[in-house]
Parts: sequence; structure tokens; C-alpha cells
Amino acid sequence: MFASRFATGCRSRTPGNLKFRRSALSLAVLSTALLAAPAFAQTAQQPTQVWNETFSEVTTPSKLILVKTGGLTFTSDDAYRPLSKACDGWIINSDTALTSSVTDTGCESVGWARMQSLAGLLGGNAAIAYTNAGSSSSISYAANVVTISDLSQATNLAEPVIPGHFYMGSVKYAALDCTSSAPMIAVNLLGGNSTSTAPVSVCTGTPQENANSKDGSAYVSTVESDVLLYTGAPLQYSISNSQTSGNGNDSAFNNLTLWDVTPTVTQAVSTPTATVNTPVTLTFTVTNTTDDLTKDGWSFTDELPSGLTVVPGATPGGTCLTAPYKATVDASGSSIAVEPGSGDIPGGSDNSCTISVQVTSAAPGTYVSGVTTDPTTGSTADTITPTGLISLDAKDLIFTAGDPPPPPPGGNPPSRGGVSSVPMSKGALGLLALLLAAAAYPLSRRAKKRS
Repeated sequence: MFASRFATGCRSRTPGNLKFRRSALSLAVLSTALLAAPAFAQTAQQPTQVWNETFSEVTTPSKLILVKTGGLTFTSDDAYRPLSKACDGWIINSDTALTSSVTDTGCESVGWARMQSLAGLLGGNAAIAYTNAGSSSSISYAANVVTISDLSQATNLAEPVIPGHFYMGSVKYAALDCTSSAPMIAVNLLGGNSTSTAPVSVCTGTPQENANSKDGSAYVSTVESDVLLYTGAPLQYSISNSQTSGNGNDSAFNNLTLWDVTPTVTQAVSTPTATVNTPVTLTFTVTNTTDDLTKDGWSFTDELPSGLTVVPGATPGGTCLTAPYKATVDASGSSIAVEPGSGDIPGGSDNSCTISVQVTSAAPGTYVSGVTTDPTTGSTADTITPTGLISLDAKDLIFTAGDPPPPPPGGNPPSRGGVSSVPMSKGALGLLALLLAAAAYPLSRRAKKRS
């Protein structure tokens, strides 16, 4: 069995089998060897949405810090809470009326209409970070707009948050009055490692007309975090604004999202069959997701099935071992391992690399990539502990035994009884004819005497 353990940041979908069998033609033993097919292009996977918050289930108006969706807790620094009296930290939509429940003097006058306008730009419910300029000067505007508790424990995840996977956060942001001073927003993930994403202006792209903006325009953009290799610690999601001016905080947000952006790893063999003791090449292809962001720190270990070994003295090759990928590979005995943390994938369009290792077997047999058998179908599937990679499913690679080699030119296949006919040259045929004629001559003379 191919017992594959992927240890650092890769998605791995591997599997298949190698069959070794004897030929009926001769005593030579034929076997199926694991050979890495020449590197092939693996289709890059789309990022997978793991979690999404649109505040659609929140009754408006509500205070952001009181929201409890999916079992999560939302907190904000003072500048972005209703207590600041700056019309901050409310969840509303474009139709939410200003009622007596909104005990926030900063929302009076034009403040509420501007908040409704921001929610309308985003569509649906939105959390407001308006920070009315009339608020207390003692409040720091450069602060955390919201921090969300451990996403790995949320009850509304589309799929589990998995240690060893790469993740990225994003948020949809709208802003007014960008000619004053733009909100400078950063999304960060905090989990074991932490991202340190540089803040960006949300006043980019094509301006939209907005009657509630002092300059008559507004902007909507998506802000993304850097990539985090999750280690299993609590995973927090944070949005911060580094704009120190109170005139640069008239904004709102929704559509907070966590994405799984883990690369994939696949195995391939260059040929399905080979004779025993023949060196063959096993190739791994690591492919980034379509976001093309930098993914640093992946690795994996592949424990080969019993009977299959790395060719003694063979040197691993492939583009993953060179800059800018820089993976360090140790291949010997029955193990192929990328040193933990050594694998990098740079950002940009060059989103895949390969690792190739020669392997062989001294015994005929069938070798299966994967370590678990489905008792209902008998098919194999991978059980991989990922760290930076995700393995692709079994149907991507199936290794099957090859037929016995064809007979040599001019030869005949074995007969049903196991005895082969032997082709004869012209000289041999002539000699046989003379011998038959000599044997027949005495018989012909006897026949004449009798007559």
C-alpha cells in the first residue's frame, strides 16, 4: 500500500495500484512498477468557501457586539462600538428605521441616512463603522473594527477548519467621503501563526454616485488577508482600520468570508508495467489554487508500500527543488519526504512544480496507492494527514498490470499446451527435405521389386 502522510500545507489526492505478474512465455518475471509519469499539468483548484457571514439572520437594528451567529462572538474596540456615540457598531439595511431603541446621538441628523446608504451599497444587512466626526476626541480611530472568536469552532461552517491547510480571509467594504481621508482596512487571521496584512485603501476602483456622500460619490471593494498556514490554535478573524482621522471612517462592511486556499498534490507513474529490479520514476505534482497567492511552508512524507523502494543512490529531481520553490527532499529506503516547512509556492501565474524519484521492486506483486480499503467496493482511498497540501482522490491515478510482452519478430506465441512451435530457416527446411527424400528412396525401390 502507498501509505502517504502529507505533513505540511498540501492537498493531496493520490492512489492507484501497481500489479506485478509472471509471463507465460518464459521464466522472466514481469511486474508493475511505480513510475512517475513525465510531469503532467494538474488543473488548479478554486479556493473553497469555508465560512461566510452576511448578517442576513440578524434583526435590524442590532449592535454588532451582541451578534451571536454560528456560536461566534463579535467584539470591537471602543471607537467602533455604539457607546462611542458616533453611530458606530450597528447592523442595519437600507430600509431600517431610526427608532427609540437606537440610543446613539451620533446617528441623529444626517447620520442615519448615511448609514442606510452604506448598507444599500453593499446590499442586504451591513455592519456600520460611521464614526461621526462629532465623537469624543479621546477615542482612537485606528483600531479593530471587529474581531471574531475561534472560527474553527463555528457551527455554520461549510467544511471543517483543518490544521495544515492554508486559509485566507476577505470582506466586502463600502466607504463615503473618500476625498477627505480613506479608510485603511486590513483583514488578518490569527491562529498559531498570524498574518500581518498591510492595510489598503477601500476608496479604489470606479466611484458610484451617492447623494448621501459629501462629495457625491462612494466606493465598494473587496479586501483580502494574507495567507495563513493554520496550525490548530484558535483561529480568529480580525478587521482593523489604521486611518487616524475621524473623517476617514465613514464605512460599512458585510460578506465576511474564510477561504481554504490549500494547494493540491498528485502522484503519477510513467508506465503502468515494468520488469522487477527496473528503475522507474514516481512523480509528485504540487499545484497552487487559482488565487495564485504565495504558499510557503508545505511538505509531505510518502511511505512506500512494502516491497517498493527508492533506487539506492537515486537523486530526487524536479522543479520543486529549485528556486523559487526550494523544497528539500530526502528519499531513501521506503520513504520519500519533503523537509517540514521547506516547500514554497511563489505568488503569480507559475503555480505548480514537480518532485521526481526513481523507485523499483525486486518482487512481483500489486502495489496500491492509498492506505484504506472500502469494504463495500474494495477500492482504495487515501488517508493523508495534511500540512500545506491536500491529496486528490483515488480515481485520478489507477495503476494496472500490463500484458506479457509480445513475441519477438518472426516468433509465435505459446501454444495452449505450453509448447511453442519453432520457426525454421530456408537452409533448415532444405536439409529436412533431403533427409525425407533419402528416407523415402529405399521404400520406393522395394515397391518396384515387388511389382
